[in-house]
Amino acid sequence: MTLKPSFGADILLCYKIAKDWKRHAEEAFWKFIGKFDFRDFPIDKDLWQKVKNKSRGLKAPGYDVLYCSTENKIVIVGEQNKVSDTSKKLQEILEKARRVLEVERNTVEEQILLGSLEELEFVHSNVKDTVSSVQLSTTTDPPAFKLKGLTEEVGQVRKDISQFQSQLESKPLNQSSYLIDFIKSLDLKKFVQTHFIQKGIKATLVHKQSVELLALKADVKKGEDKIKQLFQEVRIDFTPQQIKVAEGDKRKRFLDELKFDLKSKDEGCRIIEEANQAALIIVGYADIVSDVAKIINSYLDNKKVITQLIPATLRQVDYMESSLSLTELPEVKNKDVTISYIRTASPGLKVSGAAEHIKEAVSAIEDKLSLIQSVIYTYNKPGEATALSKHKAILQVKAKGHGCMLLIKTKEESQGSSRLAKPVSVHEQSNGFNLPI
Repeated sequence: MTLKPSFGADILLCYKIAKDWKRHAEEAFWKFIGKFDFRDFPIDKDLWQKVKNKSRGLKAPGYDVLYCSTENKIVIVGEQNKVSDTSKKLQEILEKARRVLEVERNTVEEQILLGSLEELEFVHSNVKDTVSSVQLSTTTDPPAFKLKGLTEEVGQVRKDISQFQSQLESKPLNQSSYLIDFIKSLDLKKFVQTHFIQKGIKATLVHKQSVELLALKADVKKGEDKIKQLFQEVRIDFTPQQIKVAEGDKRKRFLDELKFDLKSKDEGCRIIEEANQAALIIVGYADIVSDVAKIINSYLDNKKVITQLIPATLRQVDYMESSLSLTELPEVKNKDVTISYIRTASPGLKVSGAAEHIKEAVSAIEDKLSLIQSVIYTYNKPGEATALSKHKAILQVKAKGHGCMLLIKTKEESQGSSRLAKPVSVHEQSNGFNLPI
């Protein structure tokens, strides 16, 4: 700095102060300069970008804040006391900005791909509480983790996830295609929560082309056992007789109503009919499958054809066939019950029909049989046999009109031997009516 007088050398004032003016000027100058101060803060361009707005905001009367881009530093210049206070504020701003910048410079983002959404959710639920040091997020397409944080911490979290994955084992469910399709139809998230997580089993179900069990190696057996415990498949094979009796609209209506009832109650069960209608497959939750199988088996048992022989005499058999319309009984009519009249060494009535109707039909026929009575009259006076034989047809018609059956036999016919006129025996068999002769 060069000091020069502000007056000419030829004036009187110059002679008065010539000896001391320079010293006085320097003293006055340094006294003035001594009131001011400055501070330098070396920074780089990235740090300046972080703090420039706040730094410029520190400017005020009595001092200034400057950035020297050529020297990469911030300079505060101004009155001493103000420079000191402002320097402290700027120092705090710079320290915070350096920490932020260091984090940014050391922050990385990584992606870890997984095989399925179910695996992603399963791994995430088991590691999320141990990765608080980094920002952890997930994506569904593709299924992946996104890690964001300091390089060292991201690396550690990546190792933790990899270590957890190494403890997992995936196994296909050893079940039929029918049961696999049923399991696919379930809300697998809800199923896993209810039957695995709440039971302390670290496992999940992965829905791919089939269904796989994904679990910690130590919990694979527990998961498989739980699946076997919960689900069941029952196959009901129809016998040819059951197919014949239960075929048609009746069985279809029964199954349709049963399926509708299961669906409306949201029961965990499915009924599959084979194409040839020779079998039914029931799949679902074991307890429900068991109940449905009992209902269907009960239905089939009721449709099973049962044959029962009702013992009777030959005359009772003849009478019931000729005089009684057993097929019109309410317990027989329209019930697919058949009645055969047996005249072998063990005569009687053979009744066949579905189990659900046979008991009532047999009971009704036995009631009719119990009402039948048989009476024998012998006529041996002169002329009686001839008269009865002569009017045999008329008498039988009259008997039938009274609900009876009349048999007229001579002694020869009964014994099959003598030609002589013998007494006539009249056999009357009825359901309680008297036969006038």
